[in-house]
Amino acid sequence: MKLLIWIVLLSALLLILIPSCSEAFRARSSCTPARTGLLAEEDIWRLEEGVNLFDFGSKIPLIICWKNQIVGERSVDDLVNLNDPVPTFLEFAHLKIPNDMTAKSLSSILFSGQSEYIESDRKFVLSTRENHTLCRKYGFGYPARSVRTYDYLYIRNCEPERRQASDPLLFGDVNTHTLHYPSPTKVNIPENRNNSDIKFFYNPGFVNSSAEEINDLRLDPIQITNIPSQENYASIKKNQAKELDNYLDKTKDAGIFDQG
Repeated sequence: MKLLIWIVLLSALLLILIPSCSEAFRARSSCTPARTGLLAEEDIWRLEEGVNLFDFGSKIPLIICWKNQIVGERSVDDLVNLNDPVPTFLEFAHLKIPNDMTAKSLSSILFSGQSEYIESDRKFVLSTRENHTLCRKYGFGYPARSVRTYDYLYIRNCEPERRQASDPLLFGDVNTHTLHYPSPTKVNIPENRNNSDIKFFYNPGFVNSSAEEINDLRLDPIQITNIPSQENYASIKKNQAKELDNYLDKTKDAGIFDQG
């Protein structure tokens, strides 16, 4: 509740526009005078329901402008997430950032005037998934956590016996049953899942996933190939898993420690 109050108060100080965070944001100088803007996307790829921890469902644009304060016309490749604007706004308003806040202010990036990579300690971002829609028996969700670096994506599926897209035959987490905005992905693929030509597309999206997934973003930028069993990636998977465990322990992740 306190965080919500702070956000409301800070919104009065800064004009926040939320209609499409990622590893990159673009700062522009052509802002309307006397206005500050932050543009981000809350639900990317709405037509296909990108409900996952891959870049398709988590990597989105972040555009920030502040006339006469932030150098515009530049792109930054530092890894950031949509929690980071909160301590940024607190800092702008000269308010104390709570000690237990894990997000990091973007101010040094915004005021640096530099492009590409700026803060060397931004080595990864963490994302979570819990319950997207009420689409499983007893209201169970699909808890998962991920660590995304510049080169690798590591995902831990906490309940791998559950299907990511919810239980068949409706697969409610991608809304095939509502048909408010039908698409080939949400209709034809589940209906034709026994077709040998369709199984290649059906299995990654609708069948149970392994407990751990890792993708080499340098070789597989669209994250199709899960490589946790390959011996040459064993140390990378171990390091990514340790990074995730350290963060979950530090933050006392309620979904993990409280079995939420």
